[in-house]
Amino acid sequence: MVPRADFLVLRRLFDLARDNRPATRPALEERTGLEPDELDVVLRELERSGLVTPESHRLTMAGLTVGAAVGARAIGLEPKPPRVSSVRRRRKRVVAA
Repeated sequence: MVPRADFLVLRRLFDLARDNRPATRPALEERTGLEPDELDVVLRELERSGLVTPESHRLTMAGLTVGAAVGARAIGLEPKPPRVSSVRRRRKRVVAA
């Protein structure tokens, strides 16, 4: 299965941010394997979606969240189901007769 280009770019941007490295065009082209034209299209879509800042290609807070989720899914970690608060059950009192 080939990952979607936008997920791939998000994940690579997340990796660069985690490693405290700048998200340069050459770094993204090398890490994603996308052609420059393809990378331009994907970055514009991510900017329009509010996941990446224009010009610097840094992830926004929403982009960081999505990038982390994409990465977790890529390595086989599925998010845990939400916890349902347990309902406290009342104990029945037994009355001695």
